[in-house]
Amino acid sequence: MSANDSQLFINELAANIGENGLLQNLVVAPMAKPKGHYCVTAGGRRLRAMNRLVEIGQWPKDVSVDCRSLQGDPAQQSEVSFAENFMQLKMTVTDEIRAFKHFINEGAMLVVCHCPAFGADPPSYRSPVATCRSG
Repeated sequence: MSANDSQLFINELAANIGENGLLQNLVVAPMAKPKGHYCVTAGGRRLRAMNRLVEIGQWPKDVSVDCRSLQGDPAQQSEVSFAENFMQLKMTVTDEIRAFKHFINEGAMLVVCHCPAFGADPPSYRSPVATCRSG
């Protein structure tokens, strides 16, 4: 990931974490120095999103979050980080439309009202919603 890529969709992820809390834990490893400190080996974007929320005053600075602590050498830690990112499967557009259709049919969620939870403005979700309603 390039330096620019590390900030991709941070605001959107921050909005989602702000609305729903941290849904996936961070993976951390103990640092040699200073003793008792940890580095994040997987979940860096989630950490950056939480830091963004702290910066704008929407997340407590001292909140506890779930972490999984790894042991092992730096090569093993890097492998875990790579595996976490490589093995993720992004939803297809079809999957997204089916999910929106489900929530609309169930009346459990008004998609346009929940756009901020996904870090999006309502216009960006009009197409899938229209497709769901017509499908």
